[in-house]
Amino acid sequence: MLSILAVSLAQANLLLVLGERLASLIRWGLIVTVGAIAVVGVMASLPILTDGDIPGEFSDGYWRLLGVIAIVDVLGSIVLPIVSRFLRDPAAGGALPPAAGATATATATQAVRELLARGQDPAPVSPITE
Repeated sequence: MLSILAVSLAQANLLLVLGERLASLIRWGLIVTVGAIAVVGVMASLPILTDGDIPGEFSDGYWRLLGVIAIVDVLGSIVLPIVSRFLRDPAAGGALPPAAGATATATATQAVRELLARGQDPAPVSPITE
């Protein structure tokens, strides 16, 4: 029982990092996924807490519903971080953050220009392709 709670909270905690995103698709996906995590946790715990009395005579439908909600849970947990990586935040003006390589290239280009301005040979610096 406690392990179900621990796994559900850990999974939700990993996804709540995406709560800072302003894109409405990410926000709604996060709400649906965290809701599915909660429902799966409760539905998986009920048969344990009641010694199997909760599904009762409707056990086939209960487990099928649990399976459907668990699929939504897993799908949201996998797709949401991937989609949030590719969507732009509206607050950022639609601009993507600069790539790490672009900053390194700009810094290397600036260093070569400074060396040339001082009259030093930039030969030890690797060639830069732009």
